[in-house]
Amino acid sequence: INAEYGDEEEEEGDREDEEEYSNDHASAKTKTKAKAKSKTSTATTTSTHSTKTKQLIELALEHIFKIANLITLAKLLKEKSEWANVITCGNKCQQRITEKKKEFQQHEDLKNEFERLDNERLQLMLSKDSKENEKVDVSDIEAKIEATKQSLGALPIIADMDKELETLNQQLLEITELVIEAAKVEIREEELRKQTIIAFKANTTTQRWDQVRALTPEEDWGKVKEELVVYVLRQNTNIQDKIELLLKDGLFKQVIEVFPKPTGKKEERELLLLVYKTIEEKEPALLEKMIPIVSRYMKRYYQEQKYDKMNPLLDRFQRRFPGLIWSLLGHACDMVMFDIMPSQYSNFVIMLRDMKHRLECLNEQKSWDKFFKDFKRKHLGKKKLMQMVNLIGDSVWDLEVVVTSEDRGNTRKRIKEDSSPIATTSVTDSESPKPKKGKRKSLASTSKKKRSKSPKTPKTPKRAADKTKEDDLEEADTEELY
Repeated sequence: INAEYGDEEEEEGDREDEEEYSNDHASAKTKTKAKAKSKTSTATTTSTHSTKTKQLIELALEHIFKIANLITLAKLLKEKSEWANVITCGNKCQQRITEKKKEFQQHEDLKNEFERLDNERLQLMLSKDSKENEKVDVSDIEAKIEATKQSLGALPIIADMDKELETLNQQLLEITELVIEAAKVEIREEELRKQTIIAFKANTTTQRWDQVRALTPEEDWGKVKEELVVYVLRQNTNIQDKIELLLKDGLFKQVIEVFPKPTGKKEERELLLLVYKTIEEKEPALLEKMIPIVSRYMKRYYQEQKYDKMNPLLDRFQRRFPGLIWSLLGHACDMVMFDIMPSQYSNFVIMLRDMKHRLECLNEQKSWDKFFKDFKRKHLGKKKLMQMVNLIGDSVWDLEVVVTSEDRGNTRKRIKEDSSPIATTSVTDSESPKPKKGKRKSLASTSKKKRSKSPKTPKTPKRAADKTKEDDLEEADTEELY
């Protein structure tokens, strides 16, 4: 290529000498003819140069197999402003990369096939049932294993498959950027669109998606979109970015397929609410497929005692599926009751009260009655919980006050009963029964004398005694609670 450009410079120098000679010795008419001839000669030389360069590039591409060398050639052509040849070289380089990826895939498939056959052979050899061994001949499997091993040996050895694939992707992006630049200069819209799609498949980002969308005609976008979705789903990128990208062009089915399981983070609840709102507004027929996702999240957050976190989503969910709220509640409560502690009864009962109110507002009183009946039947053994749950329908009691002060209320109630006149009457010496006459009298008098010699314990004030008793009862209640 450099030699071609050198020859062109020498030819231009010769033409300049001829023009100087004509200026000194020729007439004005001769000058005009010389200039016309010079322009024609320059155009012919340029055309010849382009043809020679194109032929040289096409010939060279047939004998350059290393991808790195093809990229170097494309950069050299860019420096010479050979944009058409940059596109030619870039297409050839992309073809080499595709072949290399197919070779890697073939290597992976043969490796998996070899492992499968080897495991099958071992199973047959270790099988105790002789009839199964008669059905399949081990020698046939061994022949297949040997053929697979030879096919693997014919392929180049790959030390690190992931590293090699990453290198290929980087090379693909590099050569694609060069071709995109050349296509813009040459104003080749079809090539530009094709290269933008290739770049998106290699590096799936929202920016590249928008570029493809801008370059694709509206009538072709549906087909192109379905092609690109496959690559979006394959990417192991941030799941939130992936879902937002799919939502952008109404790919709601794919969003439902890839929606993640709950982990307890605030961002996932916001994302779930965003997805539900978007599908509800743009394609409500798909909301039925969102029911398992809503149920899964409800179970997770109810089990973690985060009942109020699901309210914004349930507020929208009940508009479309009012008759399913009680069913989701039943499944979520079953998960809660696996490991609920007595200290968590209060919040649970308040949640049930709120859910009862929600169902009543939806005219689903029968659904609530059915759920409540089944719930009490399943968990009849939790007596304390059943006592608190039965207060849900009692309008006399302020449920929140009752359940939040349940432990302290029970303790203070017992203390009050113990401190009543009937409970606190103590048996004095004057009221104690008198001993009978005879031997028992002498024994009683003897023990009385002994008691009189022992030092008297000072009487504890009544208020201090009640305080001590209260502390003991609170400690006992705490131990019973946990």
